Amino acid sequence: MNPRIFIDMDGTLAEWKNIKSSNELYQKGYYQSLKPNNYILEETKKLIREGKDIYILSSFLSDSNYALKEKNIWLNKYLPELPTEKRIFVPYGDIKHKYLPSKITSFDYLIDDYTKNLLDWQKAGGTGIKFFNGINHIKGIWQGLLLREDENISKNLKCILDNCYKEIDKSFELNNIDEDYELEM
Repeated sequence: MNPRIFIDMDGTLAEWKNIKSSNELYQKGYYQSLKPNNYILEETKKLIREGKDIYILSSFLSDSNYALKEKNIWLNKYLPELPTEKRIFVPYGDIKHKYLPSKITSFDYLIDDYTKNLLDWQKAGGTGIKFFNGINHIKGIWQGLLLREDENISKNLKCILDNCYKEIDKSFELNNIDEDYELEM
């Protein structure tokens, strides 16, 4: 079975911008002006070129006049190779896997910076990968796969995804990945 890879935007593909008030999230230009996290963005482009089944799975403030439109503008600018039908936007607070085009399986990966999303994903049967962006994971609640934004991201993500093809050994656990890949578990 070929894996599907779902990637979050805010704090993952796009840098998280610290705010003083939640009102800033509703201002025109907020989402459109977010800087890309270049390592994960370049890795996403590479996976698309390789023919991997990539989706954006991002929450948005449904009561915002700008959030959804600006997220699409951002994707058009930084990830134009991803077709719009592979962009899934979930109203903030809703469970992400409920918006998938088909049932979730263990071959469905979510790369996200928010632990609650990953726990929901895994509870539904998917495989969660925490994206460590430098300001999250301070409590250490997430005990699964951790992907850091650095020059090893390509090697580490490849290691994770290669293991999804090990259908022969159904008992394989993702936390048994070779230590040479420098993944934090």
